[in-house]
Amino acid sequence: MSAYTATDLAAYLQHDVDTATAMLVLKVATDAARTYTRGQGFTDGVPGDDVAAVILTSAGRVYVNPAHTQQEQIDDYAVRPGAFTGWTLPELAVLNTYRRRAA
Repeated sequence: MSAYTATDLAAYLQHDVDTATAMLVLKVATDAARTYTRGQGFTDGVPGDDVAAVILTSAGRVYVNPAHTQQEQIDDYAVRPGAFTGWTLPELAVLNTYRRRAA
């Protein structure tokens, strides 16, 4: 279960979202964060505020670009939409504080 809802994702993205799709994306992002940290940073299945923020930002990238398109170009116009190709450096800074590593 994510600490955020479809309404929160819509507010973050500043546009309406499909509730079912938003909840699925938030669940996938939550599961990925839980797996990455091996469950650390979660209490009773609910992420702490910092991990929840990572979940929201990564879910936002997946929601707006579900095909993970790297670049689209028409004539001289090109756009490089954000895509989830892994955690960003700020997200890793948060997640790595919880990740257990070999000594």
